[in-house]
Amino acid sequence: MKIIKSLQASLLTKTFQYNHKHFFVFSSLWGFRLDSGDAVLEQDLWQTIGESIGKETLLDEAMPKDQAEFLAFGAAISVNKKPVPQLDVIIEFAGLRKHLVVYGDRYWKGVGPLSYPSEPTRFTSMALNYQNTFGAGSGHYNTSGFGCGEIEKNGLALHWLANIENASYPVTTKSIDYSPVSFLPLNQSWPMQQALVGTYDDEYLQNHMPGLAADIDWSYFNVAAQDQRFERYLIGDEGFSIRGMHLDKEVIQGVLPSIKPRGFIVRKQLSSIEKIALIDQYQTPNVEQFEELTFNLDTVLFFPNCNLGVVIHRATAQIHHPQAQDLEGLLLAHQGLGEEQKPLAFYFAEYCKRCDPAQSYKYLLDSRSLLPNHINCGFLALQQSIPNQNAMVDNMSSFAGGQKESAQQQVDQAIEQQIAELKLLGKNDDADKLLAATKQKMTSLPVSDEAKQLNELADKILPGAKDGKLTAQNIDLSTLNLEAMQQMQEAMKEMAQSKKQQTIDEIKTQITRLKKESAYVQGVNASIEKLAFMLEQLTLPLILPRPSNEALKQIRTSLKQADNFLNESMAVEVASLIPLNDEQQKQLILLQNKVSSAENDKKLDTAFEFIKDSYLKGAHFIEHARSPHAGREEQISETLKKELTQQLNFSTLDFAFCTLKNLDFSGCSLATAYFEFTQLSYLIFKNTDLRFVNFAHATVSHTVFEACIVNTVNFGAGKFKQCHFKGLDFNEVTFAKSTFIECTFSDCLFGERQDAWLETELTQCSFTRCQLPKLNFIELQLTYTQFNQCDLSECNFIKPNLTHSAFVACTFKGTNFVMAQLPHVSFKQSKLENARFVGGCQMQHTCFDQAMIHASNLRDCDLSQASFNQADISGSDFGSSLLNNADFSHSIAQHTQFIEAKLRNALFLKADLFEANLMNADLRSGQFKGANLYSVSFLNATIGKTDFSGANLDNTLLQDWRPIFE
Repeated sequence: MKIIKSLQASLLTKTFQYNHKHFFVFSSLWGFRLDSGDAVLEQDLWQTIGESIGKETLLDEAMPKDQAEFLAFGAAISVNKKPVPQLDVIIEFAGLRKHLVVYGDRYWKGVGPLSYPSEPTRFTSMALNYQNTFGAGSGHYNTSGFGCGEIEKNGLALHWLANIENASYPVTTKSIDYSPVSFLPLNQSWPMQQALVGTYDDEYLQNHMPGLAADIDWSYFNVAAQDQRFERYLIGDEGFSIRGMHLDKEVIQGVLPSIKPRGFIVRKQLSSIEKIALIDQYQTPNVEQFEELTFNLDTVLFFPNCNLGVVIHRATAQIHHPQAQDLEGLLLAHQGLGEEQKPLAFYFAEYCKRCDPAQSYKYLLDSRSLLPNHINCGFLALQQSIPNQNAMVDNMSSFAGGQKESAQQQVDQAIEQQIAELKLLGKNDDADKLLAATKQKMTSLPVSDEAKQLNELADKILPGAKDGKLTAQNIDLSTLNLEAMQQMQEAMKEMAQSKKQQTIDEIKTQITRLKKESAYVQGVNASIEKLAFMLEQLTLPLILPRPSNEALKQIRTSLKQADNFLNESMAVEVASLIPLNDEQQKQLILLQNKVSSAENDKKLDTAFEFIKDSYLKGAHFIEHARSPHAGREEQISETLKKELTQQLNFSTLDFAFCTLKNLDFSGCSLATAYFEFTQLSYLIFKNTDLRFVNFAHATVSHTVFEACIVNTVNFGAGKFKQCHFKGLDFNEVTFAKSTFIECTFSDCLFGERQDAWLETELTQCSFTRCQLPKLNFIELQLTYTQFNQCDLSECNFIKPNLTHSAFVACTFKGTNFVMAQLPHVSFKQSKLENARFVGGCQMQHTCFDQAMIHASNLRDCDLSQASFNQADISGSDFGSSLLNNADFSHSIAQHTQFIEAKLRNALFLKADLFEANLMNADLRSGQFKGANLYSVSFLNATIGKTDFSGANLDNTLLQDWRPIFE
């Protein structure tokens, strides 16, 4: 479902069934600051809510309410954390007032009617939850809390009093059963709520399941206490005051943000051609296709500890599909209460523009049309949060301008003095020439055609760019043109190629000219050779870069020479009869400290290591290169063989472009070695130190890597065939852009480098007992590859092709498969807990035999002819998936969801589907012989030629069913 909204807006959706009709609930949430009314971005809203309510509290039922109410979450807090024995917490809102008194820990002292509360301990914060209010004891519906009887707290078994009391009904005796008091939602299992839920009997099972009970009291969905409810819906501009729930303010007060939602549903009836025509003509769409809903403000949430409020407007629409699959999309906008209503056609055009794949990004970056007039676009708010550099730029410009003016004055004075001196010497002509020359103004250099073109393209990408006035704060993202960015890249590439060709042509012309002159001009041949060498360099790939230790030594030598010079200067100054002034001495000492600083060595080392590390991590992105030791590769290879044979120290660690065969590097240290573009075959790396080694673009075959140190190694863009990797910890190692054919990995641990497997291809490879958690496999090509007893928990497989691969006895806890190609893949005996297959994964003929698949999402997948024989798929969701001819024989599928699933010819022989849900499923020609179908929902399922012989149909709607054949 397409959802269009601003960054400030948030929404909750829900579907339910009532009296055989289906309904869709559209809840709009708008967060605001309690003291200012300023809108809060959705990302900040949910983060604050999550931190405030925890995982156990349900924020909202997302169901319609007949009357408005308010709730408050958080703790009573003393101002500035001053310890107090008691604290008054008072909320006044839209005519309602609720006053709670919060005490420190107290217990009953004395006996019988002479009992009295002890003095409360002092506190600075007390959670306003039901654990700190009246309850517990035997038989009380609030199973947590204090006051009903003796209970252990703080290591003491006493008759404790509740910490929170209603100011209107203070606790005065042990004998009264007080009501729990809080600002939080009531527990829906409590008796006052259960009395409203309706009747769920045989008549319900026969006529209303799985919808709501026919006699439900709709006030069941009002979860606030009675003294927090209104007899009406709210408008949205009511005032409030909250005392005792903010660290810095005794009272926090304000008004609701005075906004209202404009919410629309789009039904699946309108073709794309019709939508485009409506945009062009700005016509009003068919109300049955683009429908505005009527919202009521039924809930206000206060989070005073965090200075946050939330208003919830709610609307309900009747739909035809139980999961709202007849809706194409939603649009949620907001307007101020006093603003003029925008027409339906305006919002429909906004929806359609944001659904256009070619242009939607423009409108998704600009939500001003979906917001009240006084609210900034969310993207603009994010832009404005970026530190503004304009003031610093202005100051620098002013300083530069002043320096330029001062320098110009000095130049003018020097020229005037020179002219005067020339005239005194009688050289009037020279003086006049100098004067004339200085009066000529510098004209601007002409702008090249290439620069003009790039400026125009920059302005096309973002209007105003060529003027140089754009900042992070004033860029209008809605004007961004991504197509022009592609044009910019192509233009720059063409310009670079043109300049290169122009240089080549010029060199060729010079060589031709010099060759003609070589017959009668001496020394020309040397120039020709130099030009020919330059020409060769331009037409060949770049030589592989090598960070040079010699360059580092030269820099250190230069710094040492400068230090010596300054020391000598200081000595001369001391002996001088005309000493430097204070400022000059200060600057000289400052310069000497900078040159001789011990930090220089550290900075140089850090910079040098950064250069080496950057090259190592990105070497696989270099497509073409030349050897740094061209012509000496064979000599280097022979020297290496000799040194290995005689156990000598390596004279070089640079083996780029070399061919190495039948060598054993066991026990050697090759740290920081270069193997780019090497041809490696039949090598042994066992217990070898390979830290920071660069294998980028290497071609490696029949080679063993066992128990090596492989920290921060680049295996990228390589070609590996029949190689074996055993007992390795691949920390900060990349395999990006590489191909692996018939390679094995056993007992290896793979690190979490984000791009480690980017565009990697593996064919007929094997992974055994490997740890690969939290890895990102992006567009991974992995066919006919085996994974045995591997841990792939929390991995992300984004658009992978895993055809004919096998994952046997592997672990996939929290793993995501997005738009995955998984035909003929085996997950036999694997554990998939909370795994998610999303984006329409293709899983035809996939095998899950004997696998454990708990609480996993396999919705909307193509699982035709998949096998789940003897698998445990309990609690998983196969909703709307294609499962024709699938085999679930002898499987455990308790509480499993098959809503809307296509299960024609599926086998469930002796399967356990206890309390599974097959509502609206297509079960024609299915086989359920001997299956446990106790309490299974077959509501609205399509059944024909379906075999239930020998199945347990107790407590299902098919208990007295007889086969009906097509």
